[in-house]
Amino acid sequence: MKSFDKKLVLIILIVVFSVTAFFYGFDRPQAPQNPPDPEVTLSMDRFFFGDDDRSGVRNEAGNLLLSIIKSSGNGTGAGEAVAEEEKEVVDLFVKIADTQELMTRGLQGVESLTAEMEGMLFVYPSDADSFFWMKDMTIPLSIAFISTDGIILEIIDMPICDEKPCPLYRPDVLYRYALEVEKGWFDKHKISPGDEIVLPNE
Repeated sequence: MKSFDKKLVLIILIVVFSVTAFFYGFDRPQAPQNPPDPEVTLSMDRFFFGDDDRSGVRNEAGNLLLSIIKSSGNGTGAGEAVAEEEKEVVDLFVKIADTQELMTRGLQGVESLTAEMEGMLFVYPSDADSFFWMKDMTIPLSIAFISTDGIILEIIDMPICDEKPCPLYRPDVLYRYALEVEKGWFDKHKISPGDEIVLPNE
């Protein structure tokens, strides 16, 4: 083989390897590259709802109680003014993903979500723009991206991936938390952007 041909073959191999790594080398989701700073990492031990202290509310599986305050009352439209006593609260138990390993694994291998664990809350040490995808997932999901102060910014449905490469999902704004549940769960409970997640105390 001529020297020119060898160089051409080498270039082609490098291009093929790079393209393959680009499309199939992503983790799900991207986790912070550096270990979270213990000074800014959230404590996952305390949940609060007004004066109702829900410290350490866990079920037998060890999953934590999370609450969502519906700012729109009975689902009549996000952002409408609703009297405090008329606000609805939806509770669910979630698994916490606050390490790179847990974030990368996500809900992979989970075949169903039940009342024992209705979702997973991803906790970032600071505002993030990481993407999510559905590689190796067996159930369709919906994901809510949440601000530092607990407001739902955007909700995206993520169907099971049946194409390659799998689509990537993330909002157009930075977020601090992401809540994954079974697809349609937010619609079922009439939860929409503007509603508030009850978050751990920093």
